[in-house]
Amino acid sequence: MLNRSLSNFMNAMTGHDYTYYPFATTNRKDYDNLMAVYLSSVFEPLLSHEDFMQEGWRLEQGDLKDPKSPLEFKGVVYNEMKGQCTNSSYMYWIKFQEAVYPLLKNSGGDPASIVDLHHEDLIDFHATNYHPLNAKTFTYGTFDLTAHLQKLNELYGTFGSRAARNDVKKPVFETSPGKLHDISVLGPADSMSAKPLSDQWKSRFRPCFFDGHNAPFYQELIETGFGEDFSPNSGLDQTTALLSFTVGATNLSEAKSKVLKDKIEAILREKVMPELAKGDESAFHPRIQAILHQLELSFKKHKPDFGLGLLHSLTPSWVNGLDPFKALQVQNILNRFKEEYANRGLHMFQDLLEASLLDLKTPTLKFSMVPDEHYNEKLAQQEKKRLEERVSQILEEDKQMIFDRSQKLLAKQQQPEDVSVLPTLTLADIPRMGDNYALSFSNIAGSGGKIQKRVTSTNGLIYVNAKKDISFLPERLYKYLPIFNTCLTNLAGTELTPITELETKIQQLTGGISFLCQGEDRPI
Repeated sequence: MLNRSLSNFMNAMTGHDYTYYPFATTNRKDYDNLMAVYLSSVFEPLLSHEDFMQEGWRLEQGDLKDPKSPLEFKGVVYNEMKGQCTNSSYMYWIKFQEAVYPLLKNSGGDPASIVDLHHEDLIDFHATNYHPLNAKTFTYGTFDLTAHLQKLNELYGTFGSRAARNDVKKPVFETSPGKLHDISVLGPADSMSAKPLSDQWKSRFRPCFFDGHNAPFYQELIETGFGEDFSPNSGLDQTTALLSFTVGATNLSEAKSKVLKDKIEAILREKVMPELAKGDESAFHPRIQAILHQLELSFKKHKPDFGLGLLHSLTPSWVNGLDPFKALQVQNILNRFKEEYANRGLHMFQDLLEASLLDLKTPTLKFSMVPDEHYNEKLAQQEKKRLEERVSQILEEDKQMIFDRSQKLLAKQQQPEDVSVLPTLTLADIPRMGDNYALSFSNIAGSGGKIQKRVTSTNGLIYVNAKKDISFLPERLYKYLPIFNTCLTNLAGTELTPITELETKIQQLTGGISFLCQGEDRPI
């Protein structure tokens, strides 16, 4: 459909125990076409054996011209996940999720398990799970909702009734109760019900404690060189049934890893809590105001992907049985936060920390991944062993059958697909003229600069881009410009304002400031 659509976005994604299929377009006919194709693909897929072999996995000769060449594991998803399993950040995140949720499925797939799948498993899995009673549908925009519901009803009405699935995975704290769970795994070496209102407040921990040069965890764990960076799972995770808060660091020595938990608690008790106790004089006070300002701006910024952003934020909690409409009431939540913050100030965060992170009764998971320089070699050896075990059970005549099957798959792959069965747009479906927003021009008095202005609906926000001709720079300095751009807002500060204060001021007064260098054939 990519060449038959005016879509702004089209994809298929896999999450924790769910898949979802978002698309976006501003053309009504295109929307109807995509909706029909997506619904058919999700609920009525062909799931042919050839598709399973191509996209999933298969045994196949390494040289498709030689039936005597050694057999190999192949497949789009299989090869993709082989690559992912050598990525230290990905493996850390996946193994951490498995530690918290032992029964949670691996969303991408484990290559070692993929080769145990059969085509019949795929058929059965789809028949069991892909049913309207297990589905959730989201639309956003100005198109008529009634028409969407009619199309859904036409398809959903063809399915029989069954009990909906309700198997929200439980965390290890519930399946194996205990105050502290300490888990360590080997990994690749790094080459370099609706949540309570108090849970909504906890989401402010991340920007306050982690983000920016003024954040205590950044100052104590990263800026000091204790760790190289935060671990991929650091912060508040609201994508699963359990609301979890994680603090982690990468590239720690074994000695540092052993004291990390104590160091985190010390940062909270000796730095965060005393700073919160200062009230309006606390460095956290302007940071909270800056965060609130950014939140309010985010409500006003109706960017082209606003609907997709809503979908991405709603889906994790929605599939875990939480009310999506309550999750959408962000303005109400923000108003209640501002009201409580006005009455109690930073004491509300002190109480939250005492009742959660600093409460000795709070279940805790300590998770570490120890780098193994030979990890990738071991993966390759394990794959080789699995392959040898499979091949040892195959007769010579079976190898010829595998070769013949591979030739058929290759022939199908090379055969042009019949795209005539897919809907498309005609010229009559596409407006001749797009939306036009006139430009006005003026000069900046006394400077010789020019102003180009476009007036349109932006929810009261003003967006400013300023350009400066830097062609006077020596060419030998060009390679440093990307670093210079980053330093302007992340390192340097100004003569009067250190970077720790500058970050907060930018967040308090603007939606963000960034710098970019680009080449143009017609400079200013």
